[in-house]
Amino acid sequence: MTLVRAVGRTMLSSYFVLSGIRAIRRPEEFVPDAEPLTDRLVPAVKRFAPAEVAGFIPEDTALLVRLNGAVQVAGGLALATGKGAGSAPGCWPCRWSRQRSRGTRSGVPAARTRRSTSASSSSRTSACWAA
Repeated sequence: MTLVRAVGRTMLSSYFVLSGIRAIRRPEEFVPDAEPLTDRLVPAVKRFAPAEVAGFIPEDTALLVRLNGAVQVAGGLALATGKGAGSAPGCWPCRWSRQRSRGTRSGVPAARTRRSTSASSSSRTSACWAA
């Protein structure tokens, strides 16, 4: 990892760590902003969650803010140290988006055509691979 990337990751992660610590220590600052979301989201999650899990979902907004702060701290520390960088490609939406950007789906390469640039832009013909 280059020095610029290491410094950038550390600077970016500091926001998440400090914001998470603030949410853990003083959740009452964030509760008014979080209440409209939790009032709609918690009943919906409890309705669709399995019965074994629905009983463990907290309804207290302050507790949910604290949990979110803990996740922010963990994510910020993982970003700062570079740990967990390989875990995101393991999830299926990330794999699917990478495959789409490479022009493949389900591991099968998409049909590719060979195109050349116009003669006015370059005296040589160069090949572009398009998905």
